[in-house]
Amino acid sequence: MSINSNVKGREYEQKLAREFRELGYKDCVTSRSESRNTDNQGIDFVNTGSFAIQAKAAEKSPSYPGLLQDMAKAKKGTPLIFISVTISLKL
Repeated sequence: MSINSNVKGREYEQKLAREFRELGYKDCVTSRSESRNTDNQGIDFVNTGSFAIQAKAAEKSPSYPGLLQDMAKAKKGTPLIFISVTISLKL
């Protein structure tokens, strides 16, 4: 049974938000819960200092140039992309 890609993405964002808080970004939350406008700009976390962070849980590589262009338009900080790639092997 495969996990829905939206659920997978949300779980990955929540995991990263916990890790950012542990690293000292105490007020870090997902933009999904905090700011629809920020989320629509391709930025997945707020309260991360000078970083604009996008998280991707994917089965294939996303379009990095497209992601970075969208994030740069937002002018919210230095763009960072975290990616968790699932590799399926068919034997």
